[in-house]
Amino acid sequence: MKNLTTMIVALSLAATASADLIRYDSTGRGRNIDIVYKGNGQGVFAGELNFTNLTTNNALLTMCVDLDNRISGGQTYEVTYRPTVPLPVFEQAGSVYALGVSSVVNDVTATALQIAVWAARYGLDLTTNTGGTFQLANSWYQDGGNSAIIAQAITFRNAAVGNPTNAFYLEPNPINAGQGQLTPVPEPATLLAVGAGLAAMARRRRK
Repeated sequence: MKNLTTMIVALSLAATASADLIRYDSTGRGRNIDIVYKGNGQGVFAGELNFTNLTTNNALLTMCVDLDNRISGGQTYEVTYRPTVPLPVFEQAGSVYALGVSSVVNDVTATALQIAVWAARYGLDLTTNTGGTFQLANSWYQDGGNSAIIAQAITFRNAAVGNPTNAFYLEPNPINAGQGQLTPVPEPATLLAVGAGLAAMARRRRK
């Protein structure tokens, strides 16, 4: 039974790897922070981003996994949903997001999870604010008012070490047409329902 469930979930994940048109609407919970990326200091929003999936007309809640590309309100672009395990560049960031997203309850936890996602994606050691191509600006990192956010980000990051867990990476088409995002995979019950539908379709085809 376990193998059947695994197979159905795998089929369901594959079925969702389709191209959709999404529109960036607004920010959600989170805060503006100061970072240094590739040697350049900048202010960015760290937290949840609200999109609309224009293909399905459903709301879509995400977090950024891509500091190379910027987006602005109303921007629309096509994305392909890809499971982050095992994508070498995005697996760790996806695991941080997947394991931490249910703990986002306010601006502090949303900001912390976004920082942890970027830390995993770009190789930052959050305990020392060193390494990788992304760091928190020293003035922001050393500000005592941000210590709770940093501590929570470290907790999110540590929980994902050695614990690969799938999120979806929304890959823009073409790659620089928008900003790559992370979003949760469907709940297991939804996955099983989709998988059961696929299995039924396969049986009908065989008949």
